[in-house]
Amino acid sequence: MEGVVIGSYQVLRKIGEGGMGAVYLGEHSLLRRRAAIKVLLPALSSQQEIVQRFFNEARAATTIKDAGIVQIFDFGYHTDGSAYIVMEFLEGETLHERLRRFGRLAEHDALRILRPVAVSLAAAHAAGIIHRDLKPENIFLVRDAEVIGGERTKILDFGIAKLTGEADGMLKTQTSAVMGTPSFMSPEQCRGAGQVDPRSDVYALGCVLFYVITGTLPFDGDGIGDIIAAHLMTPPPPPSSRAPGVSSALDAVVLRCLAKAPAERYASMTELAATLAQLQQVIASASPASPRRGGPSPMAVAAAAAATLRAPAVTTPSTPASRRRLPYVIGGGLAVAAIAATVVAGGAGGTSAPSTAEGARQEAPGALALDAAAPLPADAVAPADPCQSGDLDACFRMATADWSAARYLEALPRLEVACERDHAASCRLLGKAYATATVVVRNDVRAAQLYAKACNGGALEGCAALARYLVEGKSVAKDRERGTELARRACEGNVMMGCVYLGRWRLEDGEGDVAASLFQRACDAGDQNGCRDLGWLYINGAKRLIKDRTRGRAILEKLCDAHTDECNELGRLSWKDASKFAQTGLWDDFNEALVIAAIYFQRACDAKSAEGCLNLGLIHSDATRLHNPSKAKEAFERACELGSDEGCAKLKRSAP
Repeated sequence: MEGVVIGSYQVLRKIGEGGMGAVYLGEHSLLRRRAAIKVLLPALSSQQEIVQRFFNEARAATTIKDAGIVQIFDFGYHTDGSAYIVMEFLEGETLHERLRRFGRLAEHDALRILRPVAVSLAAAHAAGIIHRDLKPENIFLVRDAEVIGGERTKILDFGIAKLTGEADGMLKTQTSAVMGTPSFMSPEQCRGAGQVDPRSDVYALGCVLFYVITGTLPFDGDGIGDIIAAHLMTPPPPPSSRAPGVSSALDAVVLRCLAKAPAERYASMTELAATLAQLQQVIASASPASPRRGGPSPMAVAAAAAATLRAPAVTTPSTPASRRRLPYVIGGGLAVAAIAATVVAGGAGGTSAPSTAEGARQEAPGALALDAAAPLPADAVAPADPCQSGDLDACFRMATADWSAARYLEALPRLEVACERDHAASCRLLGKAYATATVVVRNDVRAAQLYAKACNGGALEGCAALARYLVEGKSVAKDRERGTELARRACEGNVMMGCVYLGRWRLEDGEGDVAASLFQRACDAGDQNGCRDLGWLYINGAKRLIKDRTRGRAILEKLCDAHTDECNELGRLSWKDASKFAQTGLWDDFNEALVIAAIYFQRACDAKSAEGCLNLGLIHSDATRLHNPSKAKEAFERACELGSDEGCAKLKRSAP
């Protein structure tokens, strides 16, 4: 299959296979963009129902506009009749692989990973799509420097998703067909009910959360029938009964997710995401490692969280946005559901139940043993809040301190108030929250508005961010001229991202020399993106710029020590050079390029990159002067330990 062109992508190598097909690494013939290509077996590609379900994944994923959903580039039929899907190539590991390596996760790690999953599923539900097969294997963890914490979640495999908005006659999922993974299926899925709504995904995420924090499944049995029966009839156990130390607050959240009746679960994924965000804040605030600054004590936060977990959510009144944001300033227990409601108007999955006196008394099982109405100790009284007193610079400093410590629920309301009072830097950071789905549901329109307000107020970082929206026509009217001017202003004001954006657009215009000078300026200022773009520009060459591979490699090598993806890219580049030298009989050059590739892959492998270890093993297993079965086995073993299925397969084949 290597070298075959599928659509616009040339197959480089196989990276995995299963009972229904294989996955290949491909590269776009013009853009040089790498992608993963899923190819269905020819025998299965002739079965219409299977193919439609296969393409259902592509249709579903492309309908959802969220950074946490795997991106689909193309799908169709290959010349041999095989159905295929081209999607973004992700480097990282699944949540299943993470758990296999480290075992069950601490509460704060579990919430850090699964809250964004809830946010992305909320976006899917808003687009009329229910996943129906959520499980650790379908949650992928990938590095992303733009996300706080440096790691983004991606939801995979919408193959059996229910597209609720499709017209009759298009493939949905068959009524009465039991589809999904039994260990994570809702009771209504287990019954094969045709009317499955977003609360089925709420149940599945509850199962995943249970599994992540306890290391065990909520329901297990000797066979599928036993598991399905347990989902239908057996009350869910509190996670703390399986893993002592799990907080009663998290017990309450999980048990509400796992309610047998959909009406007793969270009304929507947006509500669940907001609750997870608030619980994440409670845990962070209570940790001695993250002292609070200028806010209520952990006791106050816990009490407010307990109140939130006990009572049903209240529908946000239809008041002007500016007046809705003001109450958020009190810190600690914040009305996060209201924040989300301002983002996803009329979100799918049901509406929040109105509060009643009886409902307010209904306590979720295992809720925090604190009375929210009880008097708080003296240390729970917050000092004068600069956000209220009008010291907006101090308010912003408090918000950024909370943001840096991942206390987003305290940062966001401060940013809202300061931005409302025209504090430009606060508007810029608030825009980033909406652009990167930090706590709130992603909303590019809102992000662009906030970036514009920040830019108009003199925050050049906001101008740089807005420039990209304008040039790409991302949720705003496309205006390349204005976007370029904003990037120029930002660059002249020493905002290096403005220089990088401007350089990329100059390169598109055929001005390679101008692009190089802009990337160089950013790189000299320590901007990683500028150095990366500069290095690859010299390696690939461009119009009005002489190719200089030596210089390009030298630039990228400086990034290699800190960023394994650069090491892997350099290794692949050298390996590709080696193949070209072999085809022309330049064996000395071939050996030199191969040695260089092995060095880069070794550095990536040492930095715990599964891909680096796998490629190192492949080099040592080839019949070249670097052929070394012992080193190859060692590299494959390391790749397998880091979660590479192909590494495990290679290790098994290399066993005597």
